[in-house]
Amino acid sequence: MKALGTYKRLPAVMVCILAFMAASNGLGLAQAILKFVTVEAEASSLMGDVRVTDDDMAAAGAYLGFGPNTQDPPGWELLWEDNFDGTANDTTANPMLNTTITDLIRKRSQWSPYNSPGHAGNGLRRPSAFMLENGNLVITAKSVLQTDGTKKTVSGGMSNKTNTIYGRFETRVRVETDPTATMSGLVLTWPLAGNNCLNGELDFFETGSSAGATRQPFYSYLHYPTADQACTPTPQRQFVHNFAATKWHKVVMEWLPGSINVKVYDSPSGAEGVETLVSDNTLFEDSTDKIPDVMHHITVQLDAFKSAPLPDGVVVRQYVDYVRHYKKL
Repeated sequence: MKALGTYKRLPAVMVCILAFMAASNGLGLAQAILKFVTVEAEASSLMGDVRVTDDDMAAAGAYLGFGPNTQDPPGWELLWEDNFDGTANDTTANPMLNTTITDLIRKRSQWSPYNSPGHAGNGLRRPSAFMLENGNLVITAKSVLQTDGTKKTVSGGMSNKTNTIYGRFETRVRVETDPTATMSGLVLTWPLAGNNCLNGELDFFETGSSAGATRQPFYSYLHYPTADQACTPTPQRQFVHNFAATKWHKVVMEWLPGSINVKVYDSPSGAEGVETLVSDNTLFEDSTDKIPDVMHHITVQLDAFKSAPLPDGVVVRQYVDYVRHYKKL
């Protein structure tokens, strides 16, 4: 769900266009904002002074279907966000499959989809597992017949191209139940160098493959960096969030030199600012030798934890409303 603050930071010429459209076409301000955002008009100067109030923006948000205006969290500055706008019927909005040079595809170029074997060699990760639907990224896992006559679970994962040391990462996410206890939904950070044994791994949202009707609980895992580049398994610390991952939650990780903090918010409607903080683990880790200090990037994955393919007719989906990446001021 998009924050209206994005539009309040657009070039000031917006207000000139809004005033002109409202006066010439009898449009309200909200409709004028819609028209402006649609055409993404740009100009280099502004004549006159037309003020757009917070109430005006809130009214526009209600018309456009966006949440209330939000500000960056105190002490943090937004580096990038993806709200996964688009629909299943809009082929130009598919972030993985369409190569047409459009604004949406240029925006989506910040992601690299996997085209590889699945987690631990289980099944396959393919770009075809992704689509956009009702403003969400949807990853679908199902059994697919291969050219050699075998069936394999095909799902998906993708990594973002922005790497930082430390940061604040947010996602709003939910995962369908899996009666076969095969699929695990994750949002995590992975090291640029690619070796999680040496450089750590921060799985701030992970369902595991539990079969229950609600996927309750879900987890956060800190995989410590070690000197062993072939560690099996990686040393880790687990934190349990006793909530149902089939329901929408906003999960926030703040990764700093001296601490890693994870917060979980109940987020049934997706409206910004009305989530309920249900878990605030303010010191998930504060041992500096266990906190990664190298470049990481965010990834989104729906992983198979079993080699056997999903049975025919069993489909498991992970939904992601948005992903945000902040830097510390």
